[in-house]
Amino acid sequence: MRLQQNSRKSGKKNILQRKFNFHKIGLFLGIIVFFIVVLVPSPSAMNRSGFEVLQNYLPEDTNTLIAAEFGLVNEETFEEFLEYSRTVYVSTAKKAPTMISESSYQSFASKSAYNAPQSLYDLIMGQAKAQKYVLAIALLMALWWISEAIPVTVTALIPMVLFPLLRVSNYRYSLYPSYFSAFEQYSNYLIFLFLGGFVIAASIRKWGLDKRISYTILNIFGTKPSRVILGFMISTAFLSMWISNTATTALMMPVALAVLIQSNLRPGKSSFGLALMLSIAYAASIGGLGTLIGTPPNGIAAGFISQLVGKEITFALWIRIGLPMMIIFLPLAWRYILWRSPPEIDEIGGGKDIIKESMKQLGPLSVGERNTLLVFVFTAIAWATRSSISIGNTTLLLGWSSWFGGYFSWVHDSTISIFAIILLFLLPVDFKKAKFTMDWKAAEKYVPWGTLILFGGGLTLGKAIANTGMASWIASYLTLFANVPMLLLILLIVTMAVLLSEVTSNTATAAMLMPIMFALGSAINKDPTAFMICAAVATSLVFALPVATPPNAIVFGTGYVKIEKMAKIGILLDVVAIFAWSTVAYFIIGKLFQIISI
Repeated sequence: MRLQQNSRKSGKKNILQRKFNFHKIGLFLGIIVFFIVVLVPSPSAMNRSGFEVLQNYLPEDTNTLIAAEFGLVNEETFEEFLEYSRTVYVSTAKKAPTMISESSYQSFASKSAYNAPQSLYDLIMGQAKAQKYVLAIALLMALWWISEAIPVTVTALIPMVLFPLLRVSNYRYSLYPSYFSAFEQYSNYLIFLFLGGFVIAASIRKWGLDKRISYTILNIFGTKPSRVILGFMISTAFLSMWISNTATTALMMPVALAVLIQSNLRPGKSSFGLALMLSIAYAASIGGLGTLIGTPPNGIAAGFISQLVGKEITFALWIRIGLPMMIIFLPLAWRYILWRSPPEIDEIGGGKDIIKESMKQLGPLSVGERNTLLVFVFTAIAWATRSSISIGNTTLLLGWSSWFGGYFSWVHDSTISIFAIILLFLLPVDFKKAKFTMDWKAAEKYVPWGTLILFGGGLTLGKAIANTGMASWIASYLTLFANVPMLLLILLIVTMAVLLSEVTSNTATAAMLMPIMFALGSAINKDPTAFMICAAVATSLVFALPVATPPNAIVFGTGYVKIEKMAKIGILLDVVAIFAWSTVAYFIIGKLFQIISI
């Protein structure tokens, strides 16, 4: 026994050592790659994409001068144009993303608002250098995110330091060469949408409403193992639509353990125990697809699509994206788990009694639970009905934001989210004792503040990639995919996203992939939204490894799940998920709902 314990300790030590080495490798590799990219000269293609960005900001008289003196600037004439650009001078504003010609600058009595005129050549080179620096920072962040060399949240703060330090983005003003502030995306409106969701989830957990919801669902299902697993999966998936998949799994896991212990099923020996634990972990990931706040990659995709494509992904719109996949894939996963790990028992001994006893211990609905439930239902309905619900050209429900001639059109999902937070802090539980539904201690305890910073870092990096012209530079190398059939291309994107997310954070993976997906769509003249949504959802469809998602790690820690069993069952489920999501995205999201252009 002692030898076995020593062996187990030694194995854990080796795993920790390997993990530490992986962190160190990622740390130093990121730094080395960063300095290499910063120091090498900018590729000529970056000069071209840099000028394409500059053209949008050049004053009208300067563009007229170029057209008259030089003519058309294209790929064939660009090198010749670079020489010509040495003779054209432009002045950039000190506190705005605007430019004026040299003659306009000289005519101003007070020139304090503008920098001294520079040659257009220097501005093009500066724009290209900014792209190169953004590429260096992107590679550094990607390597540190993948290896988790430092916490992923801390990595997300890097743009706040390196963008101003390398003169890519000003700390405050939207200036050349990135045309946005290095700090502004950390307060993006979508971050506040998620903040509202997180605070509602915190209140649900604080008052135990999540337990009541899960026990009620489980009580509906009988004591037959297959029905118990289905009950756990539906309960977990529903909760995961609104609160984090980690919190949902942590809630459901002890209930499942009580059922297994009551049935005298031993860890590592029970096929039913394996199936039940995997069903909770997998349902937590699948359930997160259903709503915009269900899992961080959904919000990251919405943020990047808003920034780069100019489309708004509302809460109601995301339901039409994620809910079909959730509804289709959840029963598929249920049947698949039962097939790969069939229960060895026909009935759960005392399973129903455990659930009833747990419900009895909760007692009647408390004031805090009622208030939370009221705010939760109000917010969910307000989110779902703010914008019109349509299928194709048919409007099923006119959104309330368009009522009274569009009076409420300035109200956003994020506005509703913050209103819900205020309500929770205002609704009293005990007015005499000044006790309210939500308090700041609970918010500090349950709200994952680091995820909000991670959103900001990803959105800032994406904005820099798009605004400096780096996305156009990436796109120039992706044109080879132009002739690949759309369904096959979606399949390749989904496969890549799933494989990457198996070894790194799905949130970080989504943040890395969004600018590339935007560049791909731009390169082949297809809707980038399609690729961005496909990649974002795919990052949550990871089932093979304990490190892939927190739910996988939590159930792995119970002892009922062995790593080789999870890998064998999860790898094939990854494949099923890849084909299922690619099909749903192409035929339902694209062809039926026409949310994305296929």
